[in-house]
Amino acid sequence: MKNVMYGLPKQYDSGSLPAVALNGSNHYVEVHKSQNNSNLWYNYGLMAATNNVLGTSNKTNAQTNGSGYFPSVSMNDNGTVVLVFQDSNPSSGVSALKYQVGIVSGDHISWGAELAIGINGLKPTVALSSGSDLIFAYESDSSGTLQMKYGTVDTNAKTIDWFAGLPYSTGHTPHLAVNNSNTILETHDLNGIVYYSVGTIDFSQKSIVWGQHDYVAVSSHGQHDACIALNDHGEALLLYQLQKASAGDAQEGANHFWDEVIDAYDYLTNADVYGTFLKVGYVSGSGYNTKANWMDPKFVGWGNKPSIACNDAFSLIAQLSAAKLNDENRIVGNSSDLLFYLSKVMDMGDYTDRANWMHNNFLDVSLKNMVIPGAHDAGMYTTHNCTVASEDSTKTQSKNFADMLQSGIRYFDIRPSRSLNNTFYCYHSTAGMGCYGASISDILNDVSAFLRQSKEVVILKFSHYDFPGGNSDKWDLEREVSSALSGMLLSPSDKQGRIANMTLRQILGNSTNGIAIPVFLPYSSSDSSADYSGLYTYADYDPSHNNATAADLVVYDKYSDDNSLNDMRKDQLHKLHSSSNHGGDLFLLSWTLTQQIFEGMTFHFDQLNSSIEDFAKLANSTCTQVLSDQQQTQQITTSKLPNVVYVDFCDNFVTDICVWLNFCLKNGYINR
Repeated sequence: MKNVMYGLPKQYDSGSLPAVALNGSNHYVEVHKSQNNSNLWYNYGLMAATNNVLGTSNKTNAQTNGSGYFPSVSMNDNGTVVLVFQDSNPSSGVSALKYQVGIVSGDHISWGAELAIGINGLKPTVALSSGSDLIFAYESDSSGTLQMKYGTVDTNAKTIDWFAGLPYSTGHTPHLAVNNSNTILETHDLNGIVYYSVGTIDFSQKSIVWGQHDYVAVSSHGQHDACIALNDHGEALLLYQLQKASAGDAQEGANHFWDEVIDAYDYLTNADVYGTFLKVGYVSGSGYNTKANWMDPKFVGWGNKPSIACNDAFSLIAQLSAAKLNDENRIVGNSSDLLFYLSKVMDMGDYTDRANWMHNNFLDVSLKNMVIPGAHDAGMYTTHNCTVASEDSTKTQSKNFADMLQSGIRYFDIRPSRSLNNTFYCYHSTAGMGCYGASISDILNDVSAFLRQSKEVVILKFSHYDFPGGNSDKWDLEREVSSALSGMLLSPSDKQGRIANMTLRQILGNSTNGIAIPVFLPYSSSDSSADYSGLYTYADYDPSHNNATAADLVVYDKYSDDNSLNDMRKDQLHKLHSSSNHGGDLFLLSWTLTQQIFEGMTFHFDQLNSSIEDFAKLANSTCTQVLSDQQQTQQITTSKLPNVVYVDFCDNFVTDICVWLNFCLKNGYINR
């Protein structure tokens, strides 16, 4: 499934109630109501993206000669455009629904007359097929009866022949998307919950065979203004909003999980501010067997009344700006400012497969000049032999090493114990409460198997030892690592200066395999070096002691030790921005939330974010956007790189943002 990462918002106009469409040739049309009256205006242009910043050519900004509210627009690859809207915005009851047909003509759209559909309703939405057929949905009354209606466009007359419709559901704010395979995706909200249906539409028979119908698990309640987009590969984007809750508001408790995301930007004091969230999904099958699978939500930005469109290459969001915001170099402004957010619909397979992203793209880059995805407490993807604690308080990953390596993770935090059956296992323990995880032998077997097929560089950091036998246990561990990875280690004779200053090409040398770099924190003051060839020492960088050469690999690694997303975000970015923290070999950005002891002792979790996994979902939902913003606002520089991005429950997203940052470095989009 593809990943989506939006760039910084860019103001493109002023107005309200934006609607956006995008066709297969990367042309977009955006329609909105004037901020001063009910006149409808449009923007038309060609998408272009450099570093995820919107660029357009042949942009046209003009009136459609229509007048109304809540516009919805659709455009196909033939250059046919259909716009639907309410005639008025009644405080109660319904309004006459109208439409316009437009035809792309050079650098503008030639619009037909504003015409009545012949029905009354609210919040219309339209989806145009690859030909002249369309489907249209709306609220037919203020009680929320939803109806669908078919139509056929006459491009010569710029009119639509409408066919009888029928009710299909109950709810509010319907939204439709249809792709060129005639897959249809519909969403609406009911009592603050977003529902969706997927199926196959037969325009010739004016019928739909529906498959899956379900709700989208985005919050306990309170999401609204949902909208969707669907491309020809079946990739779907669902956008929705949550309101920043006032202190003491009942909604604050109900939306506790996503309030944490919103509250992480604590300069937003206005409870009328809305956070925009995105779920990426994939629609598969046809007819009765059509279904959709959704990923966890991501935070996109601030605003109101969003609209989303996508094709196979791009995604575009238009929404109103959040008012009275001016912090952290974000582009914000008045509440009538209209903002574009642009994303390349990113599948790293478009660039390289994740299993070989280093070798295929960055052979001549040193570790110190690279951004590497990392797995925190990587061996705790399974749990057993627990003492008091449970999986909720000890499991930190969901993928085993084989899967993490295939998904692109290259820096692993391994915490070994020899307290169970005289065998080396990973472990996670707090105040004597914890669990054992994967065996070291299983981990090393996965690493060895991977490096035999992929010429990548993998760093294995060993620390946080639980060794009843002291130094002797550590030496036995080193012997096991050396034996399991024989022929896949960086020989001391091939080491050129600091390991972090070596390029991947230099590290790999003439090896037919990939290379592992195991680094070990000394167990005690008498254990100052690794005892086997190809194993190296590790130290945490301490700016106050300037210990940059205290070991073979010296890494600044200071986590926030906090379960507040707001506090963690501030703490880690402050550390990233401080020049003094970059004096070692690498800087590690620990994008993790830490479960506190009292939470780990709880067996029955009432709050949504009590387990480590739920904390990880919270932190991970913001990781991509925060790092993208940091790069585009020039907070990340070549001298202030997050060399390792550490996460719990790592997935493709952390590889994708790291690879994207590496491409930015390679192409000169990151300043010195």
